[in-house]
Amino acid sequence: MDLPLTLPGADPWHEVMLRAAYRTVQEGLTDARKHAPGAPIRVHLHDEDGHLYVEIRDSPPTAPPLDLAPGGHGLVDLRERAHLPNGTLRMSHECDRGFLLHAAFPTSKRSRV
Repeated sequence: MDLPLTLPGADPWHEVMLRAAYRTVQEGLTDARKHAPGAPIRVHLHDEDGHLYVEIRDSPPTAPPLDLAPGGHGLVDLRERAHLPNGTLRMSHECDRGFLLHAAFPTSKRSRV
């Protein structure tokens, strides 16, 4: 899978923000694969009002969770990474709708989420 993510006029600030957004998508896909194997996954990115929004939603699992080695601190690390560029990370789980990971990142130093 290749997921290029660029913004025009990228500078070091944008690099921090884009790296955080990329890792959010990466971790969201990894968690969905682990906890909801076989379920459809929706990834939505959009730029609005000076922010980059990232949303990853899986559907309820269609198979038992994968028996992978107990992991790490993926979501905790994502929350910390989201705060580096003054972003936010929210998570929610609804039994009939699956898991939602939503992040918002300001696209400039002056913006705050």
